[in-house]
Formats: sequence, C-alpha cells, structure tokens
Amino acid sequence: MTEDSRPVDLVEGEGLAAVASLWRKTGRELRARFGGSSMLPALPPGTEVLLRCGESGGPGDVIAFLADGRLVVHRVVARAADGAWTLTRGDARVLPDVPIRDPEAVLGRVAGVWRAGSLEGLPAAGDSLSRRLALRLACAALRASPRAAATALRSLHTAARLARSVGLKLGAAPVRQ
Repeated sequence: MTEDSRPVDLVEGEGLAAVASLWRKTGRELRARFGGSSMLPALPPGTEVLLRCGESGGPGDVIAFLADGRLVVHRVVARAADGAWTLTRGDARVLPDVPIRDPEAVLGRVAGVWRAGSLEGLPAAGDSLSRRLALRLACAALRASPRAAATALRSLHTAARLARSVGLKLGAAPVRQ
C-alpha cells in the first residue's frame, strides 16, 4: 500500500527495479505489507510496515532489497567495513542470505510496524548458537573471497530448498509396515 492507502499492483523483474530506483532516489516513505514467513515472529505475513526508501540500514535493522527480480524483507546481520557487501537473514532462518554486493539493490529500511494505528519499533531478532555459528562462518568466507562465499551460500540455499521439498514429499505419505 502507498502512503495514501491506494493499492499498488505487484511489479516484477525490470519494472520492479525501475520503481525501486525511483523510490530510493526520492526518499519516499511507504506503508506496505509483505508476505512470507521468513521474518517470523517479528513480521508475520501481512504486517503493515513503514518503509523509508533510500535508507540502507545497519546491522540489526530490517531492510527491503531486490534479489533475483523479487523484493525481499530481511534483517541486516553484517556489513563489510568497506561496504563491499551486506549480509542479511530472515529472522526465522539460520542460514544468512546470499550477500548483497550492489548497494543499489537496497530499496530502504523498515522504520517500524503499524499496530492499532500507531507506529511501533521492530523487535530484535532471536539468537541461537546455530545462528551465530552460521553467521561467523559466512562472514569469514566473505572476508576471504566474496565471490566464492556468495556461490557457496547460493548452493547451500538450493540444497536446503531441495531437502525441504524432498522432506515434504516423504512426510506426506506415511510408511506402512
């Protein structure tokens, strides 16, 4: 939804990149809703947020960015000191995303959540040993070779999707003895 509450049709691919670039350059503020469960529990699907276009955010902030022709809303978990890459992760995930290596891919920062007519801050991300370990390994790999680390993370995500897909199919039909 836009700030004047008129719906905006979903835009994809090059059209999405063009709209994102315009909004980023003009510093537009948007009230928007995003789907997906990767940001649970901080952002349940359909939660209305305030997005400040043009703000890149820092570690701990939730940002909206373009990845593979779609808009993603995840939390910044690390950034290279020289700004060469930004690492994000959905709060409901252990594995960080493929790093953002183009700052132009970042549309903006989620400044808060609308609840009962007022803007509230976002809760902090959860923490666990596995999340800390995955982040440390990804950051070490990125410092050594950003390109190789991005390829490795992309492969890990593909393997995880495949495993979930196979697991869902195997779990759908119980084995009878």
